[in-house]
Amino acid sequence: MRISILLAAAAVGMACVSCGSGKKEQVDIKGMWSISDDSVDGGYIFGDDGLADVYIYPADSSFNDSGLLFGGVYIPIKDISYDGDILSAKCQDEDFFTADRIGEPDADSYNGEYVFKSGTLAESIMSSVGITEPADTELRMLVEDGRIRVTVMDAIEYSFDGDELELKGRNGIPDSSGDAELSGDKITVERSDGSQRVLTRIGKESE
Repeated sequence: MRISILLAAAAVGMACVSCGSGKKEQVDIKGMWSISDDSVDGGYIFGDDGLADVYIYPADSSFNDSGLLFGGVYIPIKDISYDGDILSAKCQDEDFFTADRIGEPDADSYNGEYVFKSGTLAESIMSSVGITEPADTELRMLVEDGRIRVTVMDAIEYSFDGDELELKGRNGIPDSSGDAELSGDKITVERSDGSQRVLTRIGKESE
């Protein structure tokens, strides 16, 4: 499934070089950062607990009153159920996903954040990023005016001392680290192939 491939790319795509392990004072990079990658619209949300979420806005995905398009898979509105709290969708009579809304119920709008509880979509995403214990991983979907974002919560342990960005994957997600430099709202990371990847701050709120 296309969404799985794209999310996997976002989760492990740093592809950085290994660096030294000397401990230095940490630099505050909390917040949401996007990755400079033409194939992925996503990035990281660095939290204040040393953990980072991995997020992606999957291509060919939208949600409106006529139905759901997710990673190129179309689900007509007749196959979607929503009571203001539990949102579910079927694909070929199978559970595509069942998700529980976070916060107060709202029967008048799909807008909001949901936690995936079951379904082939969640299973496919977790498998694609290497999750070994799905029961220990929280996968979320944000619907905002028809746009969809998928987030693997607490996917990575991170640290940044101004010279090295270290990303240690959790629950099966691969590790990566690399020489990195912070300049304003951009972090430039050296990749193993000699190229660079740029992370750009797009928000100060760590969700």
